Amino acid sequence: MISAVELAMLARLKAAADADRLGYAWKTLDTYPEDWGAYLANDPWRAPAAWASFDGFRGARRDDRGGLMAQCSFGLVVASQSKRNQASARHGHGDAEPGSYQLMLDAVGLLDGSDLGLEELGELTFAGAAAVALDESLRKRGASLIGIRFDCELPIAALTIEDGREIAPFEVFHANWDIAPFGGVDADREAPGVQLPADDAADATDHVELPQ
Repeated sequence: MISAVELAMLARLKAAADADRLGYAWKTLDTYPEDWGAYLANDPWRAPAAWASFDGFRGARRDDRGGLMAQCSFGLVVASQSKRNQASARHGHGDAEPGSYQLMLDAVGLLDGSDLGLEELGELTFAGAAAVALDESLRKRGASLIGIRFDCELPIAALTIEDGREIAPFEVFHANWDIAPFGGVDADREAPGVQLPADDAADATDHVELPQ
């Protein structure tokens, strides 16, 4: 569900541009890269751009099916570029060159109050926005970035094992150790695979019974 929300946020932005509701086309729409600084400095991304990311859980409430409705946040960073100056990157220059302020307002207008068409997802709620600090490489690119936060509720289903019973409590930890790992810990070497427990063959064994 988390990845589905990220992708649905981007899909909604793209759909609005494809329907000519914005007056411009997004040139980069993606999820948050692993190394944000290196990506922005070195990758050939193009503005107008937006990146979506999961921003964490803040709490949860129990639902009527035994699962959770988790309060969570998603982030969206929008970026513009201008060869003129930083003011143009923020303010824009005509309809075809929107500034970061316009990108932010359009994204908020499109995403706030939307459930993105995802069943059981609570509506996204605009929760704040702030300019992203620019390093020297971004300033040279004439970039302006704004980070936007949206809050929502996301379902987490209660898990059971296959026959429908509740998952058993964690009562016992039992481990056989091979020190160093020579591969000789096996209760039945004739059987395929490694058979555990193998207390007799183990170099060491831990057995911990947890209080309930």
